[in-house]
Amino acid sequence: MAEAEASVDTETDSSRADETPIRELVEDGLVGALGGLIGVGPLTIIFMLLSQVGAFSLTEFRTLSDVFRLVVDFSPATAQVLGYVVFALGAMVTWPLVLASIGTFFPGERYAVRGLFLGAAIWTGFSMAWYDGFAGARLLLYLVATFGGHLLYGYLLGATFDKLFAGDRPHLAPGDEQVV
Repeated sequence: MAEAEASVDTETDSSRADETPIRELVEDGLVGALGGLIGVGPLTIIFMLLSQVGAFSLTEFRTLSDVFRLVVDFSPATAQVLGYVVFALGAMVTWPLVLASIGTFFPGERYAVRGLFLGAAIWTGFSMAWYDGFAGARLLLYLVATFGGHLLYGYLLGATFDKLFAGDRPHLAPGDEQVV
C-alpha cells in the first residue's frame, strides 16, 4: 500500500517538474515585459521632449519599420508608429531577456544597479544609430538626455526585477556560483 502511494507521489512530482520550468520562464518573460514597459515610458517622454527642441527626430522610428515595407508600403505616419512599436517591443523583450540571462555578471547586488550598466551599454549603440546630425548645444543635450534616459530605463527594468522576483533571481539567470 505504501509503495503504491509512493509511486503516485513520484509520478505527480515528476509531472510538476516538467511543467515548472516553462511556467517559470513565462513568468520571467512577463516580469521582463512589464519592466521594459515601465522603463520605456519615461524614455519615450524624453524623446518627445528632445524632439520639441530639435535634439531628436521622432521620424527616425520609421527606419525600424523598413523591413515591413518589403511586404506593404505604409504611409510615413503609419511607418513611424509601426517603427515605435518595434522599438517598444525591443525594450519589452530583447533587453529584459539580456538582463535576465547575463545580469548576474554585471556589477551590483541588485538588478536595479545592474540595469544601470545595461542601460549604459544600450546607450552606446543607440547614441550612434539615432544620431541625426545634431551639433553644438543640441548634440550635447541629445547625448546627456538620452544617456540619462537609458540609465533610467535600465534602472526601472532592474527595479521591476528586484520587486517582482522578491529576492529570487530570474529563472533564466545563472546562479551566483557560476559568476567568474
